[in-house]
Amino acid sequence: MREKSLALTELLAARIDAELAPLGFRDRYGAARRLARGGHLALAHPEAWRLCAALKAAGVVADFRAPDLIRSRRRAVFEFSADCAEAIARLKRIAINGSMKNFPRNTRS
Repeated sequence: MREKSLALTELLAARIDAELAPLGFRDRYGAARRLARGGHLALAHPEAWRLCAALKAAGVVADFRAPDLIRSRRRAVFEFSADCAEAIARLKRIAINGSMKNFPRNTRS
């Protein structure tokens, strides 16, 4: 189970670097801490609050952490690489098409 979790996390991290970094996303923990963490990924983005709201509206479980983090947990028991690819694709679509702008800016942080 741990090996699968790490593999999924590494797959997501590679896709984040390749596909989301050009859109202003960055892996909060970076490569140095990937092996030390569990199944969580934290993406930093200036519009994290709105992106998180758009993800939730699209049926993706995501969690906002102030000031600029979107956090998601990988569930190795249930998920496969195709699920990870779909999560990245949804986030990329939201960032490119600007649908997160349909949601208000964060006023809490």
